[in-house]
Amino acid sequence: MIRSGDTVKYGEHELQQIKFFNYSENNKKSVIFIHGGAWRDPNNTYDDFQEIIGNILSRDGSRANLIGVNYRLSPQFKHPSHLIDVVTALNTLNVHYSIDNIILVGHSVGATLLLQLLNYKQIIDLGVDKSDPRITTNPPASLNVSLKDLVFVDGIYDIVDLIDEYPGYALFVNEAFNSLQHYKDSSQLSSTVFQQNPLFALAGETPRFTVVQSLQDELLSARQTHGFVKFLDSLGIVPLVFFGNYGLHEQVYKLDQLANILLELLNSTSQ
Repeated sequence: MIRSGDTVKYGEHELQQIKFFNYSENNKKSVIFIHGGAWRDPNNTYDDFQEIIGNILSRDGSRANLIGVNYRLSPQFKHPSHLIDVVTALNTLNVHYSIDNIILVGHSVGATLLLQLLNYKQIIDLGVDKSDPRITTNPPASLNVSLKDLVFVDGIYDIVDLIDEYPGYALFVNEAFNSLQHYKDSSQLSSTVFQQNPLFALAGETPRFTVVQSLQDELLSARQTHGFVKFLDSLGIVPLVFFGNYGLHEQVYKLDQLANILLELLNSTSQ
């Protein structure tokens, strides 16, 4: 029996773990958090969200499962290992713990992974270098969860544009990807593969999109978010968009503003 605070593994690597911050088999809704950290920082884990989870629980959030996902990091593991891990973790939650009806929250490259989920089969296929021994997990055949809401927090959505704005960021991008072509093909905003049919490969209805950007973020300007919102608009998708003074890059996922947004989404998400 799973209890709040327990962790479970979804693969053999030590980072392929899921943490249940709050869980009841009777809960019909779940919020799942995907951390950032430039695909490589071991200091960023599912525990990044302890503070905001405590905030949510203190305000009648116990009716939802609150769960964090870790994934393997670069440079030991290259793209699409991170995406494969997130898909595998979500399927594990669905198959073994009946987790569905999900609000999925991604911060920084966690938001990148959320966007990639929408075309995960194509992006994994384009990114897999079968000669690379670091690709040790077979790509999942399907994603078996119902994503009701996607919440993108101070995210990276177009890596080509990111490096144009911040040339120094090529250092950590090159640690996460095998080639320039791989990171071009990892985003619907930069890959020519998705120009005709950019979204979505998910089954069921299109999820709601919420985009959050702190104007105080010292690592990412609002340029990525403006480009992403423009991209969604070109598809006829109108997201909820929040720009505000929500703290620095590693503060935005801890503060009351994001907790307020998530509680509102929980209240409005159907059973």
